[in-house]
Amino acid sequence: MKPYILLLAKAAMAAKPREELQGLCEAISARNPHYTTTYALQELGTPSLRARLGELADLKVPEVIIVSLIFPMEPAFPAWIRKSVHRWIEQRGDAFFPRIRIAHPPIGETDRLCDMIEALTFAADESDIVQERVKVPKGTVVPDQKYRLLVCMGGACNDAGASVLYSHLRSEQDRLKLRDSGAGMMSCKTSCLGPCSLAPVVQVWPEGTVYGGVDEKDIDEILDNHIQNGAPIDDLSYPTNGKKQTLK
Repeated sequence: MKPYILLLAKAAMAAKPREELQGLCEAISARNPHYTTTYALQELGTPSLRARLGELADLKVPEVIIVSLIFPMEPAFPAWIRKSVHRWIEQRGDAFFPRIRIAHPPIGETDRLCDMIEALTFAADESDIVQERVKVPKGTVVPDQKYRLLVCMGGACNDAGASVLYSHLRSEQDRLKLRDSGAGMMSCKTSCLGPCSLAPVVQVWPEGTVYGGVDEKDIDEILDNHIQNGAPIDDLSYPTNGKKQTLK
């Protein structure tokens, strides 16, 4: 079994960017036959880093080299990668896991980066030229909906299965017609909400109630009690008091 290069991108929700990532993986593998290349997403999309690591571990891959496609890399980002990997290893218990290395982006290798940017510049599609004036609409409808349910898609929540939760939420929202019935509700994905150790996290406004460690059953309960009946659920929520919280 060959070692793997694991490209870590920020986000890819639509089919097109995922196809581009897969094409990049195939091109890298063809250029360097000593490795197989795949990808994972830090937030907003699947597979998450830990989900992909789990797949590779199940294949008994001997080594995984994580290569970030995000640069410049903030100091906190490699720390997040290490923390996420350590949590994943801990959760596996005695199960096999590969040797994992984290590569750093070659931001200091300016010659190579300049060559890449030059190639991208010359390859720019003329159809992307924006020079004509376009009439911008002056107004839009503001929905008459009381509740806003935010599903965190930060790194920790994405690793904890937030994308699956969001799909379940949207399905139930449509089935129950919550956009238009009762007080009205909209839902959306958001970047990191903050309490990463409570992942996966959702927050309901206008109360600002934070729910942590939720699963599909909890989402159903939140929709039934909080959204449809205006009753936040104390057993699932965490106080926004500026203090450290641990999962219940």
